[in-house]
Amino acid sequence: MRIFIKNVVDPALTPIVTREVSLHGFPESWTLIMEMLNEGRGPVKLIQRLALAATIYFIWEERNNRLFNKAKKIGVQLFKEIRSVIMERMAYRSSLLMVSR
Repeated sequence: MRIFIKNVVDPALTPIVTREVSLHGFPESWTLIMEMLNEGRGPVKLIQRLALAATIYFIWEERNNRLFNKAKKIGVQLFKEIRSVIMERMAYRSSLLMVSR
């Protein structure tokens, strides 16, 4: 998976993504990432969890598109799609909180 991520995601996007979802100092081991995301609650942790889930999904989708449909997106397109999904999900969660009050 790591090799594919490196081939899909433009290295120039790494600092942007890191800044956008507060990933400074994040470990590279899946075990440590999962432990870190399971610690604590709050909006930053929610964004980080959503970012991880969306990233995994879109990279998996991109892999399948490249293998089976011979279609390819650039890293910036993937980043915009991931960010859009995160923002939509956050808006949805906020609307649920407003309705429940």
